[in-house]
Amino acid sequence: MESIIEQQRIAFEEIERLQQASVDLYLQPVLTHKDNLLREQKISHFVDQIQKLSKTQLEVYNDESEKRKKELTDMSGNSAFKEFYSRLDDIKHHHKQNPFLVAEPMELEYLKYKRIDTSENGRHKIDDKDKDNKPDESLKLSFATEQDYEQLEAMFSGEEVLGRYLDLNVQHTIYLNLKGASKLSYIDYLKQFGAFERYPQANKNANYLEQFEKDWKSGKAKGWDLNQQQEKSNDLFCTPCNKLFQTESTFKNHLGGRKHKKAATKVLSTADNPGNQKADLPHKHENIARLEYIIREYIQVLKKTIQNTHENVERKQALTGNERDQEMQEENIEIPDSDEDDEEHIYNPLKLPLGWDGKPIPYWLYKLHGLGVEYPCEICGNYIYKGRKAFDRHFQEARHASNMRRLGITNTRQFHDITKIDDAIKLWEKVKQQSSMLSSAVANPETFEEFEDNEGNVFNKKTYEDLKRQGLI
Repeated sequence: MESIIEQQRIAFEEIERLQQASVDLYLQPVLTHKDNLLREQKISHFVDQIQKLSKTQLEVYNDESEKRKKELTDMSGNSAFKEFYSRLDDIKHHHKQNPFLVAEPMELEYLKYKRIDTSENGRHKIDDKDKDNKPDESLKLSFATEQDYEQLEAMFSGEEVLGRYLDLNVQHTIYLNLKGASKLSYIDYLKQFGAFERYPQANKNANYLEQFEKDWKSGKAKGWDLNQQQEKSNDLFCTPCNKLFQTESTFKNHLGGRKHKKAATKVLSTADNPGNQKADLPHKHENIARLEYIIREYIQVLKKTIQNTHENVERKQALTGNERDQEMQEENIEIPDSDEDDEEHIYNPLKLPLGWDGKPIPYWLYKLHGLGVEYPCEICGNYIYKGRKAFDRHFQEARHASNMRRLGITNTRQFHDITKIDDAIKLWEKVKQQSSMLSSAVANPETFEEFEDNEGNVFNKKTYEDLKRQGLI
């Protein structure tokens, strides 16, 4: 049996390993929102383990059983050597009984949470990600398994899209079935589901959650001013039928009906009469108000998510069936959902060009303009132009024109699409040769001037005059 001191040492080592694993996990690159959720879930699990181990160590230090104190006493004083050899014998005996038992260091268990590759190549691995948008298996979280991803997806419904939105469809259906509840569409329900003060107290008979004391005791609970509610509703509320009426005339007609008389007789015949029920009302109201208070706090925390949910529902209602199917297929290509990360670093694994808003342009636009095709230009120092449009435009830009002048070449339209230095020099020699031939022809009028006969044949001046003298034309 391990000593208490050794158990403490192991626990403290595990706490430090968990802390280091949390840091290593936080430093791992995440490519998708799903990976980010999985990482946060794992770090939360580590924090829970650290708290549990710390609580256990605190109990050991309190040492109510005084076992730790006794062990420290045995390890000191005159019996220290005796205790040492006794434990040494125990260790030897253990290894004799288990000769093939392999000791596994705790470090190996947490090694999988380290970043995949800390070398120079590893740091540039994300930047050099395949341009075909194929998922790089080596860039996944080092600890993640298919089972981890399946468990994560099982935590959310399809409407929630891995926690991006809320799914309140079930709650909306329950609300629509409440007595006296106004018929709201799902979008309107998302706007108003936290406004509990709108609902009369008579309809607040559901089982909610629990918490809150201060506002209730001070009478500041929102929507639960009892005096005000009694003035509004008690005169028009039928206790035996548990029903609230909107107008006095309908309430009076109800009192004379058979249904009301039957319910009133039943209430009087039971042991729990309305007086006892009224005595329990403050306690029931307090419980419901406590739950409303908690829900309001959750609404404040999830304010942005609720707003995103409302916008997403409105957007989905405007989509066609084909667009919804396409959207479901594209949900697998995700990006991290952190505003802070967006401000610091734009997620752009495909190295798409940035648009006017500073964000990567859509992938379809990238393919449409052929920006994935590279055009190197040797004259510009092997500079690579992406897309045909940028390549064609660069021939008239300062960089290309300046380098052409350095080569002693006039940058004319003839040199369009010429990117090799040797090709440009050869073409320039040919242009100069043709230019010299043209200039010599201009200098000699007999060869430069052209004449045409009646049949449309063209001759230079000398040939035309010779043929004319011979009477051939």
